[in-house]
Amino acid sequence: TGSDIIIDGADPRGILYGVGRLLRNLDWRRGYLKLVAPLNVSSSPDNSIRGHQLGYRNMANSYDAWTPAMYDQYIRELAIFGVNDIENIPFQDSESPLMPVTRQAMNRALGNICKKYGVDYWVWTPTNVDLTDPEKRATHLAMNEAFYKESSHLDAVFFPGGDPGHNHPKDVLAFLEDTSTLLAKYHPETEIWMSLQGFDEERIEFFFDWITEHKPTWFSGVVGGRAALCSCCRQACRR
Repeated sequence: TGSDIIIDGADPRGILYGVGRLLRNLDWRRGYLKLVAPLNVSSSPDNSIRGHQLGYRNMANSYDAWTPAMYDQYIRELAIFGVNDIENIPFQDSESPLMPVTRQAMNRALGNICKKYGVDYWVWTPTNVDLTDPEKRATHLAMNEAFYKESSHLDAVFFPGGDPGHNHPKDVLAFLEDTSTLLAKYHPETEIWMSLQGFDEERIEFFFDWITEHKPTWFSGVVGGRAALCSCCRQACRR
């Protein structure tokens, strides 16, 4: 009533989205603030996953020069506009000479920032090593486990079937099953997702037959998308 403003949400993240809705409806200038029109609404998002990929790596056009404070502001502002998950690229690609902190330090920072704002923290962790090579497979598993161990907050792991990576799904699914065991040691509620990028008809059929037969409890879902212009290589990629 009067000049009172009530913002309510199902959880702290919902309240943050309510604040964002209010800010986007304000006429806001230096020394002047006005609500353009009455704002008495109750709403819910159309999509349950509304993510944004931020890759702190050498291939990025600008992210590699950002500080943790800059990421904090950017993620906060994305949340104000309704984003509810951030997808990091923790170790694919090399380090950049512009990086103000190490990738390891930024990986920890991004997880903590997401936790602070109630934003889900995803990671995109492909493999371009031959998973039929026992030594390379073990090394890659150890690298993933080290990341899980040092992460204070992690909601989902996304493994692309290709782009990069050319392993058969029989090897990918076995690798992810072992990954799920390691992940559960540190983050038992974290989900594992996978895409079918680069799979031909035989591999796609194998994947769905395997999922139907085994019904793995550690598997959360399949990531799908459409063709888009990739920001890193400027080629048409399947997202």
